[in-house]
Amino acid sequence: MGMPISSYTILQALADKKASPNEYAKRTAHAALAPFRLFAFIIHDPNEHNQLHRTVEQRFDHWDYMTGRSLLFFALVDPPKEWLERARHRPYFEHFDSYETKELLHPKNTILSVDPSATASAIARQLNIPAEKMPCIVVTPSFEDPRFIWFRTCSEYIEKQLTELGYMAERGKTTFAELRDANLNLCDGIGDQSIEGNLAKALSEVLSFVVSKKGPSSEIKYRGSAQAKAVLSRALSELEAVRSGNRKVAEAEFDELNLKLANFLQLQTQTASSKRQVDIDRKFLEPDSYQILLTADRVADALSGDIGTASNLDMTPALVCLAKVFEKEANLSVVHWARKELGVILPRFYDKPQPHLKAIFPTSNGFSVDLNKKKSGKWLPPGMGQSRITCNDLSKTRLPREWDSSSWDLLMKNWETIGNKRNDAAHTKLIPTTDFESVRTALRNLSASQVFDKFHNMKERYSGRI
Repeated sequence: MGMPISSYTILQALADKKASPNEYAKRTAHAALAPFRLFAFIIHDPNEHNQLHRTVEQRFDHWDYMTGRSLLFFALVDPPKEWLERARHRPYFEHFDSYETKELLHPKNTILSVDPSATASAIARQLNIPAEKMPCIVVTPSFEDPRFIWFRTCSEYIEKQLTELGYMAERGKTTFAELRDANLNLCDGIGDQSIEGNLAKALSEVLSFVVSKKGPSSEIKYRGSAQAKAVLSRALSELEAVRSGNRKVAEAEFDELNLKLANFLQLQTQTASSKRQVDIDRKFLEPDSYQILLTADRVADALSGDIGTASNLDMTPALVCLAKVFEKEANLSVVHWARKELGVILPRFYDKPQPHLKAIFPTSNGFSVDLNKKKSGKWLPPGMGQSRITCNDLSKTRLPREWDSSSWDLLMKNWETIGNKRNDAAHTKLIPTTDFESVRTALRNLSASQVFDKFHNMKERYSGRI
């Protein structure tokens, strides 16, 4: 059964595991969802995944019938117009008894965002779903569970995936083991995630920023605004705890904290920036890198304007966004050249750890770097500084084939600038605009010298895409 659902209203009521201050809302939310055994929602960018978006529009009626009455599938936010129009005239509400439940699920309460791309990216990051695995379907037997399954989807296989989920729901096959073992991984991507709190909490936090700007009613806008303010305040407190030394985190965790904060800030502004911080051709970047670059544009504007002034925010989230774009692109290109030099078989183990291989490089600085390290089964790249030193040491013997000494020296110089400023951001209480501008200038230098073109060519070759 497909429905444009008032996600925020229901999810906010289910977000708190403790007794809700509004028990009536929680009871109503439970009543609304009680008829269903499985829930599936689609995360996609209507602009980036336009073929899937058209398929959802065109096949809504068919899927609504095929998926039965025990699965509720929906677009979490920004459902296609055709979906909405058809849903308004379907006899959904005969399925429910109470007026309150019908109101919670009424299409008039559907959530629409100002920037669908930013919203889809923020939801995926909040759920720790890799950008390269989008679009995807998230599946859960309960929004009050911290665990969920996601499957990558596409226009070719989404119908088969939803139909199978509908069959499983009708047969009561709703355990995570049954979901993992089902024939649903048809688009080369599956994840079994567990997050802090529960799924309702994670989703309502992102959606609070959306409805605070474009909610279906003044009451929902008010509730969204209050939650968004609390979410932003908590994220800022976590960042302050790290930089004051009260909380120890790894480099990757610090970056992730800033990226989530940046996503919240861009949702808070809900306006696209007209100013590009760094002009890099989209075709050279990974999908996640490109979205982070757009986030940097919006966040830099926000931190230079009313948001930064009102909250005494410094430029750290914007700086980390730019640094992360560079780091991701370097990891998938020149760092893979270093991995290949140390024996990693490419493209077979591109962006993956190779079993039973030691790829440890002793640097000229007196420490060793593991280029085949893994964490939770995935390849864990070295830190930005370690990668730079490793690549530079290896280049003393020979350069990658795309590079000459001049372009390589330019890369190393700007890589060092970006890494140093990013490290400063992790340990300094306030990052001034001049530090952000240093990173921006470094990226502009690299872009103007066609470094991202070279990165792209290396990624294509090492991944086997060419």
